[in-house]
Amino acid sequence: MKIILRTLVLASTLLAGSTLYARTVSLPLKNAPLRFEIPDKWESASIKRGLEIKSNDGEVFLWVEAYANADFEKIKAEHSKYFESQGVKVTGEPKITTQSAERYGLAFMDMPATWNGKPTVLRYILVEPSDAAKRRMMISYWASPEGDKAHGGAMSALIQSLSQAVDAMQ
Repeated sequence: MKIILRTLVLASTLLAGSTLYARTVSLPLKNAPLRFEIPDKWESASIKRGLEIKSNDGEVFLWVEAYANADFEKIKAEHSKYFESQGVKVTGEPKITTQSAERYGLAFMDMPATWNGKPTVLRYILVEPSDAAKRRMMISYWASPEGDKAHGGAMSALIQSLSQAVDAMQ
């Protein structure tokens, strides 16, 4: 899992400088919460399956969700409905890259999309255990192109913190 999530940090293509981290948040899981750090001034709120996180300037929205394999189609429908209600339109087929490891597979999906007619950044990262009985994790990312660039370092650090938390649970 350690190698997979470190690869996730690199493959997420969210690059840039560093941001100070001072606040720990918890993703509720069945056995124990998964704790990771987010920028101090970013907001977080509990949602049905995890956390919604947004940058202090409102340019980046992130959802970290744990879910059962059987709920995947329902989650996809919820996301589609939400993005449609916000004026986001997917304009083509996603660019999907996958990686496999001993116990997990990863899928990185970059969705070509617009928001109110202008380009927007929409990404999904799926962490899928080989054992279908185990919970999956979906990281959903929506940002303006400017926010994507401005908060790239913060996102890389957040994903790194999340990967370290998962490593500690293994």
